[in-house]
Amino acid sequence: SQPPAPWGNRKILMTYDMTFNQSYTSKGAPNLPGESNYFIPIYGENSDLVSAIIYNLDTGGGQIPVQMSDDQVKWLLATYTDNTVMYGNVPSILSFHIPLMDFQRLYNKGNCVGSLNNTIDELDKPILFKLINTLMPNIKLLTTGHYHENDFCCPGPTRSQLFCQGRHSGYGGYSTVARGSRIIQFSADKLETWIRMEDKSVKDYISVPYNTHF
Repeated sequence: SQPPAPWGNRKILMTYDMTFNQSYTSKGAPNLPGESNYFIPIYGENSDLVSAIIYNLDTGGGQIPVQMSDDQVKWLLATYTDNTVMYGNVPSILSFHIPLMDFQRLYNKGNCVGSLNNTIDELDKPILFKLINTLMPNIKLLTTGHYHENDFCCPGPTRSQLFCQGRHSGYGGYSTVARGSRIIQFSADKLETWIRMEDKSVKDYISVPYNTHF
């Protein structure tokens, strides 16, 4: 079946996505900009203990202005702090659509895998980048999209976190690059990520270690 129109209406898309049995999409705090500010706890195999967490922020786009508000940053830090108290230092991922301009600055320093073909110049929120590097060490990977022809992944200033772009994976939108998708895997002692191409080849593997038990 086809999702309801219009595509740009975030509320309609969120509601539609939540109708699927295996969807983990969730509507976030109503007092924050956007629709998809929420987190997903991941439980260990054959365990009722939370072993990892995925955080998601709504950076806008479509009918919503491109933005990252101070209230979203405060919500993320408060939720991260609460989860650390509740679940311990479990490895985590932060996901949002439009990357920070800090990604471009990281890439320009080198030490990255993958390619940057589209300039990152829309969203600047240096306080979030600083907080992730100083007060949120359990966030081991920040993954973003939006720029279809970028697929790089760079170590952050502490060398214990990764800042990544996905790659054009679908058949809509602009792009002249071959289709592929970023794969992210929690392993027993490290977070691993790579690009899997449509032809099933693998490129640009990179990982960061952590101490936890699944």
